[in-house]
Amino acid sequence: MRKFSWETVAGPYMGASLRESSKRNLNHLKLKEEEQPILDDLLAAGFKMDDGVWLFVNTNELYLEALPVLLKHLQLPYTERIKEGIIRALIVNEFRGLAGPAVLTEFKKLENVENDDAPLVFPFLTAIQCLADRSMTADLEAMLVDPKYAGIASYLEKAIRKSKRK
Repeated sequence: MRKFSWETVAGPYMGASLRESSKRNLNHLKLKEEEQPILDDLLAAGFKMDDGVWLFVNTNELYLEALPVLLKHLQLPYTERIKEGIIRALIVNEFRGLAGPAVLTEFKKLENVENDDAPLVFPFLTAIQCLADRSMTADLEAMLVDPKYAGIASYLEKAIRKSKRK
């Protein structure tokens, strides 16, 4: 069986920038295919997302009806890029009191949380800080004294302060 990839097809005749552009396009297609289940569920909820869940991140429109879909897919295994888009789509003040506990639960499943530059840690911490409410205070305080979370203590302290506010 012969294997074809951009590397073998392009050969020495394709310029490096064109080869990189082709790789990016292929990666985009793979992500789009992987993201299709959430896009289908969002369409069923009334959201046509041709360019993916990241469209929610920079919109000024409210999308409360998408929350159940986002929370469902937050729990599913996706690549970092798609998972980050889901997390960032949840960073909306209107989701406070609704999404925080689920985000915190998923954050606790991460293995490398010693610092904020580990994959997905910073987006999760940003979401936790935004969404923190009283129902999360005890969990956040328990995490604060857990050595596993020592490297992100300042983020947890800020989330705790916010969780105690109205």
